[in-house]
Amino acid sequence: MANPLQIRGLYKRFQSQQILDNVNITVYSGDVYGFLGPNGAGKSTTIRIIADLIRADAGNAAIFGNDSHREKLAALRYTGMLIEKPAFYGHLSAETNLRLICKLLDFDSEPEIQRVLKWVDLADEGKKKVRKYSQGMKQRLAIAQTLLGNPKFIILDEPTNGLDPLSMREIRHLILRLRDEGLTIFLSSHLLYEVERVCNRMGIIHKGKIIAEGSVDELLRQQISFSVELLISKPLEAAAVVQSWDNSLELQVLDERLEVKISSSKIPEMIRELAAANLDIFSVRPLTSLEDYFIHLVEG
Repeated sequence: MANPLQIRGLYKRFQSQQILDNVNITVYSGDVYGFLGPNGAGKSTTIRIIADLIRADAGNAAIFGNDSHREKLAALRYTGMLIEKPAFYGHLSAETNLRLICKLLDFDSEPEIQRVLKWVDLADEGKKKVRKYSQGMKQRLAIAQTLLGNPKFIILDEPTNGLDPLSMREIRHLILRLRDEGLTIFLSSHLLYEVERVCNRMGIIHKGKIIAEGSVDELLRQQISFSVELLISKPLEAAAVVQSWDNSLELQVLDERLEVKISSSKIPEMIRELAAANLDIFSVRPLTSLEDYFIHLVEG
């Protein structure tokens, strides 16, 4: 079967401004794919082209091998989307809102409604009017809407935007549950911590161009500089060993910990030097985050 999402050579210009410049993205089956970029980078434009809300000047987006513009019905048949802010009729219940959508999509509404409300932990709140929902409940209801029709691929555009920390955690756990059930998820977000926690692959867009794409772990390991924290016996002695091995490294001793700024390729050799000095290494923990990597790419 074709990949859930394949974007090739997308270009889009609004008047004199180039918004997308040869954007290429691949989302594989089972991915939770994080789509990152600063404001104005082209994330929203890319998503709107995928959903056929606007047309590209060149290139195409294909969902399961179907062009999202020329073969729209086939492309969207197994796709759910939450784009920008969800909108519901506040004076109607969650069940009634979903029932209206089912009628538009020609789904057998009642089994679908109960199935998706159960998925997002709103089964006991389905008869409550949406205007009485918290913002987190509205976001979960919006995700329930994307699950109507039992899609294989869903697109979530800023699903935790404006939520409190507890609601954000609930959405993250929901995304991971959906992944475990076999859904492929395309997650657009500006929250780097969120992407680092739930995504296995990502693409970073900046000024309309994809500047990085791949496994989250692999991309972080490719950084020029990498900070690690070692829980080690005799940290002062360990610092001396590291400095005698490579005196160009930045390091700091904190209680029983040693922090070292080092290229990722040198970490195994450093550990071997410390072990050869008969120092006990209890843990090695990376301190460099996705935020560090993102800023390095965008500002660099």
